[in-house]
Amino acid sequence: MGIFKRPYFWLILLGLGCLISLAYVFWRQRPLRANTSDLAVAFAIKKVNANYGRRVELFARQLDLPVNYFKALILLECSGNYPPGSRYEPHVFAQLLAVQQGTIPAYSGIRQAHLKGRSKKTLQQMATSWGPLQIMGYHSIHLGIHIDELKGERSLYHGMVWAKQNYGHLLKKKAYRDAFHFHNTGKPYPKIGAPLTHDRYYVGNGIRYMQKLAENNRLSQITTMQ
Repeated sequence: MGIFKRPYFWLILLGLGCLISLAYVFWRQRPLRANTSDLAVAFAIKKVNANYGRRVELFARQLDLPVNYFKALILLECSGNYPPGSRYEPHVFAQLLAVQQGTIPAYSGIRQAHLKGRSKKTLQQMATSWGPLQIMGYHSIHLGIHIDELKGERSLYHGMVWAKQNYGHLLKKKAYRDAFHFHNTGKPYPKIGAPLTHDRYYVGNGIRYMQKLAENNRLSQITTMQ
């Protein structure tokens, strides 16, 4: 009788499969690492509330989005600074230029027809991330707005709309680990292996900011009731 015909072989194989599945579940549930001190987190939360708190809360109500997630995201993307600054990415410009010239068919949903007649300066602006959520300029095409709207006072609102359109399903499920990773990379958190974010602590820091924000909210509610 061959080994594949022995009943215990399939029982052992089934047992190994169950062990691997359990190990994967526990691995996915492991705590994410952060590299921010308690003092730094407390200072960051004060800053984001002072600079963006009211607007985040207003837009979150209008769009049915989680307030603490976006406050944490602002801290990750622009450190809560106002004005938030911008970041030009030459490799994105090279891709957009290649699309415009017909060298490649598309980049992140942007096709040649979208870039027809656009100046080099406009392409550079499209290759720059703007606003407190650091939304890439070319997303103005997907949002149906002028690129200047990603730079001004409405940049936060448009950034939150973009997030809802692209990974709102993750926010609705409260899959915040996947949401943070998606915002930074365009993909959910990897099922196997290290995160793909530019900073390996990006997601862990985001989760920690959210936890501290929630804790502060609870303390404020208790104080108010007293």
